[in-house]
Amino acid sequence: MGRALLAALLAVCAGAADSARAEPVTLTARPVALNPRDPTQATVGFLTYRGGIEIASPDSRFGGLSGLVVTPSGDLISVSDRGFWLIARLVLDERGYLVGITDGEMGRLGGPGGLPVGRRQQDAEDIALLPDGTAIVSFEHDHRLWRYYPSAIPFQGQVEPVPPPPGIDRLPANGGIEALAALSDGRILAVVEGLSAPTGGRLGWVRLPSGAWEELSYVPAPDFLPSGGAGLANGDALVLERRFIDPFTYEARLTRVPGPEIKAGARLSGRELARLSRPLSLDNFEGVAVRPGPTGETLVYIISDDNYLPIQRTLLLQFVLRE
Repeated sequence: MGRALLAALLAVCAGAADSARAEPVTLTARPVALNPRDPTQATVGFLTYRGGIEIASPDSRFGGLSGLVVTPSGDLISVSDRGFWLIARLVLDERGYLVGITDGEMGRLGGPGGLPVGRRQQDAEDIALLPDGTAIVSFEHDHRLWRYYPSAIPFQGQVEPVPPPPGIDRLPANGGIEALAALSDGRILAVVEGLSAPTGGRLGWVRLPSGAWEELSYVPAPDFLPSGGAGLANGDALVLERRFIDPFTYEARLTRVPGPEIKAGARLSGRELARLSRPLSLDNFEGVAVRPGPTGETLVYIISDDNYLPIQRTLLLQFVLRE
């Protein structure tokens, strides 16, 4: 997908001057090893490492990246806890390893009516790009889902609320829909972080192509919570989980949920693909995305939310999924 088409797929008009801009942003990238203590390590679980970077920027808007999409052509799309979107192009070397990022642009997420999101509505947590070119973004604190339609400036134009799943009003402020996955059959999987389901695990739903929501649950590993989701081409879903060891120490876990199991009343428990723990490169991993590789392989990306804190990092890691 080219940059011009990407802009056409993901944008939105605008009333306020602050919201009607897509501004260049300076991004720097520093390569990181999967295991800094053993740079030769190339696998973890069912994932093979294909390079990773620590992304930084002098721009005060940069950071807090939670939701992630990577297009087939290698454009990164992300949304942040403070209501900004980021689009940039990933740089791969001749081996296909992730080594850099370039052509960054940022702007404010718009809302219905063309105004930018305000402070109480800005906490974007995940993003799902649909085949029709629209993008659905989940927000917490003010729990909701918004659909963004194509326009000239990303996330600035027609925005409409998505009728929410039943029970969304019961979610704790900081425990909303963290994992949002667009499935290949047109359904959408949504899993929350902060509310248990009656059957155990975390509350979740699957949205049917008709727009109806059906309740289910997702069972993470002990002490882990869901933090991101992505759909695979065969209809399965990936769910990213994270565990807080202390305020600035984390572990992550990636699971695969078979598509046929995602249905009303299901108690989902994904098969673990990989667990990222010390001494691997770690931070607050909140976003996961997939795209096809040049030889037909499935590339998996995970990104960390630095919480806008200088002691944390924005890491973007690239893997090949071993089937």
